[in-house]
Amino acid sequence: MDKIVCETKELFLEKLRDLVRREIPEKEISYIIPYPVHEIDEILETEPSKLSVISFGGGFVGAVFGFLLAVYTVYSWPIISGGKPMISTPAYVIIAFACTILFSALCSLAGFLFLSKLPDIRQIASPEDYDNKFVILVGQEELE
Repeated sequence: MDKIVCETKELFLEKLRDLVRREIPEKEISYIIPYPVHEIDEILETEPSKLSVISFGGGFVGAVFGFLLAVYTVYSWPIISGGKPMISTPAYVIIAFACTILFSALCSLAGFLFLSKLPDIRQIASPEDYDNKFVILVGQEELE
């Protein structure tokens, strides 16, 4: 396992680009950084998260559930009032909206827990302290 320690962000990005140019597999490249560096995603060409699809699916299911719940409730316990229609869409939008938010939030939480793979507690913090330096570890499985 090789360890590259860089003092500046620019040097870190340069070394990372060099590793990618040498065609080292991305699974063998890990890094420890003192603050978020968004250029890393462009250099390593990471794929976008599937969490947005999971959240959208949960929201869609929640909206359908909210409308179906309201319709089921009206037909199970009808209240006839002055010839108005039994199913009135504007009144159900509030329930559908609340269910959309609820289901989307719950699916986002479940998706986050599933996709994050919950690492071993020993891998959360590096056993070595690098202060404010940028570190690239090559030849080791991902820290994720």
